[in-house]
Formats: sequence, structure tokens, C-alpha cells
Amino acid sequence: MALTDTFGSYQNEIGRACADGRQSVLRMKDDVPRMINDMKKTYSRVITDMSEVTVSHKLVIEIFAWSSALVLVNSIGSILGAYILHPIIGNFFGKFTASLCAYFFIPVLCHSGIKRRQRNFESENSIRMMMVIVAAVQGLLAGFAINHRYLAAQPIAFLTPVSLSFGYAGIVDQARRNRVKILGASLGAALAMNLILGALFDLLTLSYMFLTLGYIAIGGITMQLVFDRCHDTSGLVYQNVLCSLFVLFKGLTFHLFGTYIE
Repeated sequence: MALTDTFGSYQNEIGRACADGRQSVLRMKDDVPRMINDMKKTYSRVITDMSEVTVSHKLVIEIFAWSSALVLVNSIGSILGAYILHPIIGNFFGKFTASLCAYFFIPVLCHSGIKRRQRNFESENSIRMMMVIVAAVQGLLAGFAINHRYLAAQPIAFLTPVSLSFGYAGIVDQARRNRVKILGASLGAALAMNLILGALFDLLTLSYMFLTLGYIAIGGITMQLVFDRCHDTSGLVYQNVLCSLFVLFKGLTFHLFGTYIE
């Protein structure tokens, strides 16, 4: 009798769990479209907002300076993953799994890790060290995912956030919080730098220009997000956003324009 009662109680618990799961799925079917719609509205508002800039100048420069360091580490990892360590990585990951990890799971987990460490009042240096390690691992997997694909030319990714920070620093005092002037000077500096380098080294191919414009657009969107959330005192989340979007856009470009070579 005791065994029968125990089995019956487990059966009831499993039944309740299944019912709760079905209810959660039904709620998600209603909630997800609403969440996506809300996100579209939020990002549309942020990207098109041209009000005065009130964010700390130091914060903006710090975000893009540190973002360039993360992108550099990521790029080095990508080269290693594509050309040197790909046989080793291939023993543990398929290309599809590596792509999912590099483009989705790692950015999400890094974002969650940043938030958790901030709640635990860990130092920014400690969090940055974690982000550098994550960027290196992400780069290894992203490089492995695009192994055997070749582009005629591509810009040096980390120089775009560097030039954005220099462009911002050079105009911010004269612009007097005018967002249009600040964005124009910052994005213009990044575009000019990439065009000059491309012209000097004869790299102005379709893939080079596509990546250049994509990187600059990502930098502009990130800058708008920072301007919108001027109450934030830490830019770590935005550094992860910029670096991860760079990785994703580069991967998409390699798959769109890259030539497959065995």
C-alpha cells in the first residue's frame, strides 16, 4: 500500500509539472511576440533619438576604448581558431555547435555573468578579466566556425571602436551636447580611418566596405544605447554588446561573401 501511495503521489507531481509546463508554453506563445514588439519599439526609439547628450564623456570613451581591446583579443582568437587550433577544436565541436556558442550562448552567458558579478559587488578589473577570457574563447570558436572561408579583404576590426572613441573625444566639447554633431564626428572618424587604410593598402573590395559599414553601424547603435542609458555608471554590458555584434556580423559576412576553400 505504501509503495502504491508513493507511486501515486509521484504520478500526481509529474502530472502537475506537465500541466505547469503546458501553461508556461501557452504563456510564452502570448508573451514572446509582445516582448519582441516592445524590444522593436525600444530600439527604434533609441536609435532615432536625437535629443541632447547628458551621459558622462569619460564613460563613453572608456566603453569604446575597452571594446577595442576585447575586439582585438577576439580577433587574435579567431585567427588561432581558424588557422592553427582548428584540428583540436574540431575534436570537441562541430561547426554548427561552435557557431551557436560563439554567436549566441557565449554573449548571453557573458551578459548574465557581468550582471551577477556586479550584484555581488565584484571589482570592474575582475569582471574585465573574465570578459577578456570570454572574448578569447568566443574568438576561437568563431574562427573555427568560418574555417576554410576566405574574404578578399577585411578591415582591422578593433580600429573601428578606437577611431569612434577618438572622434567622440575630439568633438564632444565643441558639440555642446548636440547628438547629431557627436554621432556625425564619431562615425565619420571611423569611416575615414577605414577608407584611408583601405585605399593605402588597396583593400577597397565589396567585403571590406560591407564589413566597414556594418562595424560602424554597430558602433553607432552601441553609442546610442549608451546615450539613452546615461544613468548607468558602468559600461561593461555595452562592451559585451559591441564585441558580440562584431563577431556575429563578421561571421555572417564570411558566410555571405566568403569563398569556400578546402
